Amino acid sequence: MISLWVPMTKLYNKLILPSPLSVLPLFLKLMAGELGVHFLVSTLRVIIAIPAAVITAVPAGLVLGQMETLNLFFSLLISVLYAIPKIVLLPVIYVLFIAEQSLTEYGLGYFIIVRAHQSLGYKEMYAGIHEISLLGFLLYYLTDILEWRVSRHR
Repeated sequence: MISLWVPMTKLYNKLILPSPLSVLPLFLKLMAGELGVHFLVSTLRVIIAIPAAVITAVPAGLVLGQMETLNLFFSLLISVLYAIPKIVLLPVIYVLFIAEQSLTEYGLGYFIIVRAHQSLGYKEMYAGIHEISLLGFLLYYLTDILEWRVSRHR
C-alpha cells in the first residue's frame, strides 16, 4: 500500500493526501498520547462486543441444533439472510466507527472524523486510519490464533 501511496502523494501533491513519510512520525507521537487513548477505548468496546455476541449466538445455535421445529422455522430466515451479499451489511459493521464519531468523545471514529478531519488535520486523520487498520489487523490475527487453538483439525 505504501508503494502506491508515495507516488500518489507526488502526483496529487495536495494537503489532503500527505506523504506516509510525514504521517509515520506523527502516528508514533500520537500513539504515545491522544491517539493511544482513542485506540484503547475502541479496543475495549470491541472486547466487550465480541463476548456479548458469542454469549447470545452460541446458545441460539445450540438451541436451533437441538430443537427441530425451531430449526425448521429459523432455517428459512437464515437461508434468506445468507443469500444477501455481505457488502450490504457494511454499515452495520461500521456501527462502532459511526457510533464513535457521533455519540462519544473517545474512540478511533471520533478521532478520525471529529478531531482530525473536521479540523483539516489530514496527517492526524491518516494516523487514525492507520490505527484503525492496526486494530483490525490485531483482531484478525487474534481470531486466527484462537481458531487454530480451538480447532486443531484445520
